Amino acid sequence: MTLSFSKEIGGYFELEIDSKFDNISNNIALNCARNCLRYVIKAFQIKEIYVPFYTCPVVWQSIKKENCNIKFYHIDEKFMPTMDLPENSYILYTNYFGICAKNVKDLAKKYKNLIIDNAQAFYMPKYGIASFNSIRKFFGVSDGALLQTDKFLNEKLELD
Repeated sequence: MTLSFSKEIGGYFELEIDSKFDNISNNIALNCARNCLRYVIKAFQIKEIYVPFYTCPVVWQSIKKENCNIKFYHIDEKFMPTMDLPENSYILYTNYFGICAKNVKDLAKKYKNLIIDNAQAFYMPKYGIASFNSIRKFFGVSDGALLQTDKFLNEKLELD
């Protein structure tokens, strides 16, 4: 019996970002998506935010760490809010499973203070006042997230 061995490729794959994501240099690089949300809350001085019930608890914890009040809303079978939200409120919308691009576009037309959680949709362009994603969910890296916003904090962030 003859055994054949393949050349191993090792345990590291470098980060290769597709050319569809051409504005990476304009993003704020942070260690995780939840810290992107915390950054947005600080930058816009958000005191209250609408969040879908169907959201990971770490999102709620991140909002609470910034002493921001949470108001919850339900979503329907198409992942859309089941109620009209106050027009000038800050609203977090999750691009569920990366399949809600149409919902994101529709909500961005309706709500001026929309924040998009694209943790599951890396290549989705920015809509609303801010959007963020999670690099580690798409590439072989231990952590990382990118925040797209036009509002920047004027403070030095602690390195993690």
